[in-house]
Amino acid sequence: MANYKEDSFVGNSWIRCGSISIENRLNQTPQITFTEEEVLDLGVNQIVRPITPSLVSAFNPSKIINIRNPITNELTGQVSTYGEAYVLLSSAYYDMAYNRDAAALAYAATIDAAKAAAAAQLAIEEADRARATAQAIADSAAADAAAAAAALADAAAAALAANTVPGSDPTIPPPITP
Repeated sequence: MANYKEDSFVGNSWIRCGSISIENRLNQTPQITFTEEEVLDLGVNQIVRPITPSLVSAFNPSKIINIRNPITNELTGQVSTYGEAYVLLSSAYYDMAYNRDAAALAYAATIDAAKAAAAAQLAIEEADRARATAQAIADSAAADAAAAAAALADAAAAALAANTVPGSDPTIPPPITP
């Protein structure tokens, strides 16, 4: 941006716009405030002094803005209006707000995905514990069934052995021996 009212001395000085504030209060006429500052460049350092009062303009959509080259400060011959500037600044606001909201939604989606992944991991771990418990119960039942079967087999073998011993069953005659 060109230096407005530049003056030479041991250094340079110029006036610049230090900040721009737009008031867009509900049910009030919008206004724009340009706060100026004077810069004194002494070569080794710069001194900045605020200039008062600030430049204030109430919003008038048809008010003409003469377009200047921001480097040379020369008029370009083009004009715009406060209404067109309002559209640009309003669009800049919406663009920034939508980008912020999209980033917030993306972040929230990332958090939700992380929560879902953690819940899925917990469900997998719980299923693994349930499978291990079921396997332990099945193994225990199988061992109990095997022990019961072995006990029945032993009892059957014992009963069979008891019935085949000569003279042990009075209804069975003893074998004849030559």
